[in-house]
Amino acid sequence: MSIGKADRNYARRDGAAVKKTEMFYPQLLGEVFIVNSPSWVNTFYTFVRSFLPRRVKGKITLMSPRERPQDLKLFLRYISKEDLPERFGGNNKEWPLACAGTLF
Repeated sequence: MSIGKADRNYARRDGAAVKKTEMFYPQLLGEVFIVNSPSWVNTFYTFVRSFLPRRVKGKITLMSPRERPQDLKLFLRYISKEDLPERFGGNNKEWPLACAGTLF
């Protein structure tokens, strides 16, 4: 076995591993919520969305809970209304949370 052949085999296996990682990385991510974004973000995402795979599109949600009540319902599946800051449609008046600095 020559060193040149070993290098080609390594490169082929490495390339296959990178391709699999790129393909499955979005699946490692649960969901992304973009909350109260400026209008230009919505416009940009509308344009970019057409180029994204269906499985990635399903994981990105642009929401505005104060303007659309259905967005608040979706948000409340992941966080209680008492813990959600007022600016996102919740009841929590304290922001940032007092414990945030001690937890991270």
